[in-house]
Formats: sequence, C-alpha cells, structure tokens
Amino acid sequence: MASQLGTLAPPALDVEAVRAQFPILATEVHGKPLVYLDSAATAQRPEAVLAAMDRFYRESYASVHRGVHTLSQRATEAYEAARARVARFLGAANLIPVVVEQVDTGRATLRLPGGRVGEAATGGRRFSPGAPALLMIRPEHLLVGQAEPPPGRLGLPVTCTDSIFQGAVRRLVLRAAGGGEPIDSLEAVCPQRTVVPGAALWASWEPQAARLLAPEGDEKARGTLQ
Repeated sequence: MASQLGTLAPPALDVEAVRAQFPILATEVHGKPLVYLDSAATAQRPEAVLAAMDRFYRESYASVHRGVHTLSQRATEAYEAARARVARFLGAANLIPVVVEQVDTGRATLRLPGGRVGEAATGGRRFSPGAPALLMIRPEHLLVGQAEPPPGRLGLPVTCTDSIFQGAVRRLVLRAAGGGEPIDSLEAVCPQRTVVPGAALWASWEPQAARLLAPEGDEKARGTLQ
C-alpha cells in the first residue's frame, strides 16, 4: 500500500529553479544569499514579469480605457487579456463564446449560443463584425431561474449538471443548451433553494456585468503582456 501511495505523491518542488526565475534573489545581503520574507508588502518580480513590464513601457505605455489612439488600444488589449488569463487560471469567471454581429461606438451587437442576440460594451477594444469573441462574467453576476429573462437582460438556456455548497453559498454548474458553439460549463451563485440536476433553467446577467474579450489565440487579445 505504501508503495502504491508513493506513486501518487506530487513531484518535489525545485526550489533552486524557482529562485533562479527571480534575479533579485541572486544578490547577497551581509555576505549571504538574499532570503526575502516581506512578500505581503511588496512581492518581488520574476524574469518573465520584468521582461513584460519592460516591453510594455518600451512599446505600449499609455492609459488603459482612456484613449482611442494606438498605444492606448494596445495597453487596453494587454490589460484585458491579462485579466482573462488570470480569471481562467483561478476559475473566477465564466467565458461564453459569442459572435460579434455589429459594432457601434463603444458597443457591439452579439449573437449568443442558441441564437439569442444581445449587446455588450467593447471597453475601448476593437472588434470586427463576424469575429468570434468571449463574454467574461463572474459567477455572482449570473442570475439563474426558470423564467426567460426580461428585456434588458442577456441570457441563455442552460441545464443544471451539479449543485455544490461552498460554505453557506450554493454554486451551480451549468451547461448551455441550444445551438451555437458549445460551453463546457458555467458557474453561478444561487439562493439556497432546491435545484435538481438536469433541470432546464435560464442564466441571465446585466449587460454592464460582462466584459467582451477577444479569444485567447487572437493577436490583439494577447497584446504586449505575455
């Protein structure tokens, strides 16, 4: 049994390899290698972050969400792409595939999975009609119910696949129904009431609660901070 359990153990952390990614840890203090323990106040940066910061200041430094000129657009796209990657890594947001139908000043008309149409703010980012995009929505901004959402809210039909309690909060795992590009799962915070797995529901949200992003593979979505 011990040998079987041993094969399931995670690989040991290579501390020296991690240290090597932080240039400042190669310095010495009082003749000894630096050991930095104040990360709660100021976290040191690894080489990848330093390189991205240097590239940003050299090539794309401008205000985010503040301008329509090229540098501001690059800065905004990089900022939003970084937010999306962190959200994916943490599992902190739902990503719904959509297609941009039409673009007006600051807003885009979208086709959601299942064929419903709605709108979302572009946030200063550039999108072309017919281009794929992603709506990023945090779970607490998804309202789940049996009734079709009223005018003014975006939504799509979903099926409940699981119901999980996290502390005092119930989180639903949802699968989008209907046609269009499939969504593996969505998560929503739900009031404490009975929701049977397999139930047909609607998930809806206020348009201002969603962020419109370019897909991960899009050059503009990646921006300058990679």
